[in-house]
Amino acid sequence: MTWTRFAQRRGNIDIVIESPLIQQIVAKRLHYAILAVLEDRFGAVPPDLIEEIQSVDNDDQLIDMVRQAAACRDLDAFRAAMR
Repeated sequence: MTWTRFAQRRGNIDIVIESPLIQQIVAKRLHYAILAVLEDRFGAVPPDLIEEIQSVDNDDQLIDMVRQAAACRDLDAFRAAMR
């Protein structure tokens, strides 16, 4: 189940709701987390990298980016991992 899917139990039926608004909110929070980790580790994040990060809206890809931000050796390695 992705971050943008929510299951609700109604009797014997599971209802799954996918919401573009929820997806946008989750993406924004993950962008913030990625940028916070990169800034804490490497200092100021270049504007072009900020834009590249903020252009991603797939939650699975964003989760991978959080992991990369925490593990990469430098910003160039992070950029390489994004591709």
